[in-house]
Amino acid sequence: MPTTVSLNDQQGIVFFLEPNMKVGIKEIDQDNDRLFQIINRMNLDLEKSPYSREQCIALFKDLLSFGVSHFDLEERMFSGLKYCPVEKEKHEIEHRRFLKTVLKFLEEPEQHQMKEVLSFLTEWLNEHILKTDMKFAKAYLSQHSA
Repeated sequence: MPTTVSLNDQQGIVFFLEPNMKVGIKEIDQDNDRLFQIINRMNLDLEKSPYSREQCIALFKDLLSFGVSHFDLEERMFSGLKYCPVEKEKHEIEHRRFLKTVLKFLEEPEQHQMKEVLSFLTEWLNEHILKTDMKFAKAYLSQHSA
């Protein structure tokens, strides 16, 4: 998933939304691509220099904006979906955990957090998108493709 690239004389690790990471729902895949763009911008920026407090705040606000709009989309898609209530609740809990974590970062926007932020986002990609969203998308597509 991560690849070292050079882009505009910057070298760094970037993530690509590989075909096996796409859930097959256009809107969700577009949102996930937006998250990859945020992570990539952060990775490339950090290769140049540490983030200032203002850059940290802007990043966390961008992540919060992503989360609010993306989770609203997914949770609206749950409406009318025949989906295991326990799985739905777990999915929504993961959304709240993401927002709570980003809000925590925003409350104390310091440079030393950036490795923690990258670790958190990488875990999110691996756990939420590849597992939770895939399970949801499979159920959604099976009920909406006919």
